[in-house]
Amino acid sequence: MSPEQAVGSSLDIDSRTDVYSLGVLLYELLTGLLPHDRGEGPKNVLESLQHLTSEVEPPKPSDRLSTCGERGLQSALTRGTDPSTLSRRLKGDLDWIVMKAMQRDRVRRYQTPSELAADIGRHLGDEPVLAGPPSAGYRLGKFVRRHRKTAAAVLVAIAALTLGTVGTTIGMIQADRARREAERQRRLTQVEADKAGALSGFLVDALASPDPEKQGREVLVYEVLDQAAAGIGGRFDRQPEVEGAVRSALAESYRGLGLYDAAEIQLVETRRLLSSSLGPDHPDTLKATTELASVKGDLGRLDDAQALFRESLEARRSVLGPQHPATLQTANDLGSLLLGMGELDEAEQLFREVLAAAGRTSNEERAEIAITQNNLAYLLQLQGRLDEAEGQYLEALAGLEATKGELHPKALDTLGNLGTLYREMGRLEEAEATLRRALVLRREVLGTDHPSILHSTNNLASVLHSLGELDDAEPLYREALAGNLRVFGTHHPETLTAMNNLATLHEDRGEVAEAESLYRAVIDRRVEVLGDDHQDTLISKHNLAAFLLGAGDLVEAELWSRAAVNGARRTLPSGHFLTAIFEGRLGEILLARGRYPEAEELLLGSHSALVEAYGEDHPRVASTEERLAELYKRWQRSPALRKQPAAGD
Repeated sequence: MSPEQAVGSSLDIDSRTDVYSLGVLLYELLTGLLPHDRGEGPKNVLESLQHLTSEVEPPKPSDRLSTCGERGLQSALTRGTDPSTLSRRLKGDLDWIVMKAMQRDRVRRYQTPSELAADIGRHLGDEPVLAGPPSAGYRLGKFVRRHRKTAAAVLVAIAALTLGTVGTTIGMIQADRARREAERQRRLTQVEADKAGALSGFLVDALASPDPEKQGREVLVYEVLDQAAAGIGGRFDRQPEVEGAVRSALAESYRGLGLYDAAEIQLVETRRLLSSSLGPDHPDTLKATTELASVKGDLGRLDDAQALFRESLEARRSVLGPQHPATLQTANDLGSLLLGMGELDEAEQLFREVLAAAGRTSNEERAEIAITQNNLAYLLQLQGRLDEAEGQYLEALAGLEATKGELHPKALDTLGNLGTLYREMGRLEEAEATLRRALVLRREVLGTDHPSILHSTNNLASVLHSLGELDDAEPLYREALAGNLRVFGTHHPETLTAMNNLATLHEDRGEVAEAESLYRAVIDRRVEVLGDDHQDTLISKHNLAAFLLGAGDLVEAELWSRAAVNGARRTLPSGHFLTAIFEGRLGEILLARGRYPEAEELLLGSHSALVEAYGEDHPRVASTEERLAELYKRWQRSPALRKQPAAGD
């Protein structure tokens, strides 16, 4: 009963009385308790009621639980939690909503039940509630929670800059302690703290400024970043280091959202500012150089990225020393780029140098080691050293999940790579489970068109394809291709991988024209972007050869197959599984053309290498054995390949 009803007021009773009663109901739903204990105030029931409703301010729901002892505990247990946790959940929005609905002065209540319902809806949608304080900090918090999947990148950037900048400086001071006097250490630390504070203030202002209500729609995170970027000009006159830090933070946020072009713009200006102010070899300038190199790599400008990484690595070795963490990080980054460019020998050398030099004294160092282990594992996978690769992946995944958590991007990258390894090893059920987990976790933290989501989607589709689940694979292939075209355009390696995979699906469905068109387009673009002998280019040539074999065009099939085999023999280590796969395909084509001696040599060599890479029970090995059996049947010769008898036979 509302206060005006309890005291028998002559005021007209209207919908605000119903709001009060609904507020009491909500109070009891949330806490399991009534707002007041009957024992408070006068003992007469009517007097007690009038006293409680008109004179006593009820405690907030979050406070009520802590004053009720056993009853509060029981209420929490029936809601599957404990009193302190339940109290924390009620603080803020729910406290404010209930107390506004139960205001003794009905003018200060919600004016209708629908207003109360609307505010509850705002709470459930992580929007600012009318009952809450209208502070900028509160509105900012609501904005971030509504966009938690993508705003994480922005908040990480703020935290990294406000804490990481000071931490990095302190670490450098400690490293140079023998050469630096104590007073200079103090001054440098204070300068960096001031810079981080100015940076944090700018980013918080930028995030708090958009008002969805004024714009009449949800404000997207990239729009907030664009608005922040537009507000930099003139704000940091004569403060190039602060402006550089701001632009670097924005670039990190853009990159976290997959907006690489926007990140590049910020980093080009960051590098220019810091180089002019601090010099080209200053640690902050070199950091900007490596960040710019990474973004150029994201954009597929591999030669530009390599030049910048090499420039930064040489300078860091000279300025910081070969075993400084920043030097090792740059070596790892350059190795990753070279790995993507197919320069495996130098990449492996860099990865092993990093692992040999890195320490294991902190979580951060363990995480960096794990990142390098993931890169090395991927390289070993490309070289066909699959068992070694699995060990490195598992170690890397354990290290990253222990130090960064399972939702960290690097942990998710490693999980996805492990799934592709299982696919390559023929362990398709494990591959599907691993890749599904990677995709689910990535969708928790990233936007729909984020490159990592697209990569995971394509990989899962490929495994489903290998399992023969074509109807499930096709929509995922198309989703990945459409997303990559939107994000990267027509010539990016990820787009070409998606096109190639969709072509194989068309082939398996018997859609000949669509498959051939895609295969040829992928080859042309991969030659243009990656070169004639890159692994991805060779795979495309092999795939087209297989397609032409199935279509009965044996002459052109042999030409493309020989191109793949010769390229693999030139660029891959002896006995590499890809070379073996390519040679097996060429042997099959020559078998179809009746050139049995050459076909036998190729198929036997392929079989031996595949057994070495995968073991005798792998489907690729069985497929090669079937081709050999067909060869000897047509040739009317005794098999040169015979199974060894098992022990005891």
